[in-house]
Amino acid sequence: MDSVYHIAPVDLNHLFDAVRVSSEKPAPVVLCVSPCRSGSTVLLRVFGASGIPAYYQPWKNILRWAMQGYAKGWDFPTGESPIFVKETLGPYTFLEAELNPVQVLLQSGYPLEQVKVLLVTRDPMQTWNSWHKVWGEKTNPDIFIAAYRQIQILHQQTLEAGLPLTHFVYESVRDFGPEAAARDMFEELGLSFTHNTVSGWRGLPAFGMPGSNIIFPDEPPAFFLPDVHRRVENAESFDYISERLPLPGCTPPIVRQLEKSGIMELYEDWKQQNFSRLMAKAA
Repeated sequence: MDSVYHIAPVDLNHLFDAVRVSSEKPAPVVLCVSPCRSGSTVLLRVFGASGIPAYYQPWKNILRWAMQGYAKGWDFPTGESPIFVKETLGPYTFLEAELNPVQVLLQSGYPLEQVKVLLVTRDPMQTWNSWHKVWGEKTNPDIFIAAYRQIQILHQQTLEAGLPLTHFVYESVRDFGPEAAARDMFEELGLSFTHNTVSGWRGLPAFGMPGSNIIFPDEPPAFFLPDVHRRVENAESFDYISERLPLPGCTPPIVRQLEKSGIMELYEDWKQQNFSRLMAKAA
């Protein structure tokens, strides 16, 4: 166990029993899962600005508190209106990289006919560079690779469970524009697209504040990282942000490791699924 992040034993078989589903009608859910730093945090604003309550990593938060020796729970919201639950994989431990939010839903007793799964990814080189920039020696490429491979596991599990699945890659915002990329994603999820979905955010309540529809949990102090979301918190619209080449974190040995791992091919497959939809709609 890690001396800072993972200091207590965790029983994954029972941990997510703490996700409680009411006997009342639970809200329909869009479950979003991505490796950390894939452009998913800004989706909280995208969905929140559209009037959809957007929850920041409630189940990963249960895991992190358990790793610190504390028991936490989460009550599934009820009602007719959909909610957006964002979960990310990584970056400090393999437990976080191999988190399985789809399994959380499958074992919770939640009505699966109300689930839609959104898997979000980003160019692995850009994503690893961001991991390296933000966390440095607190993470490593093996955990990063495990997070990408977990997305493919979730892909297969979602299909086997018969759940609706949408892939969204952050580069679609760069190559097709924010409105086309977001509109396609919302259409795939069966949600209404509005002007505030991708722009006009300056006039909205501050990110995570009352009225923003963005809900943050109380995080364990060991995992709190100030200012990590500052750029997203101050964003006025949905945009693609990347680092210029060459990427400092992508040294030749790291590039070789990522290329040999197979995650580049996985990403290209997910990208093709996203881009082919957009190209068909543009034709």
